[in-house]
Amino acid sequence: MRRGNLVTVALCLVTSNLRNAPNFRITVDPGPGNGLKSVSQIEIDKMVSVPRTRIGAVIGGLDDTTMLKVNHSLAVFTCIT
Repeated sequence: MRRGNLVTVALCLVTSNLRNAPNFRITVDPGPGNGLKSVSQIEIDKMVSVPRTRIGAVIGGLDDTTMLKVNHSLAVFTCIT
């Protein structure tokens, strides 16, 4: 199935409430490319499914290095590796 046909998407929540959990919380510094206003963490352990119709406009993106960390943590968390 093509991604465009999915009714829901899985998201990892983002928080500025920082915790020391490097395997499941990816720290991201604010920058012009990501739309963050303060140091935040991607919460790998807090995935949610959301209807695609509830997704708004893009506010930013992540660099390749951060996405590699996210992908690795997702694989570990979901026991894919």
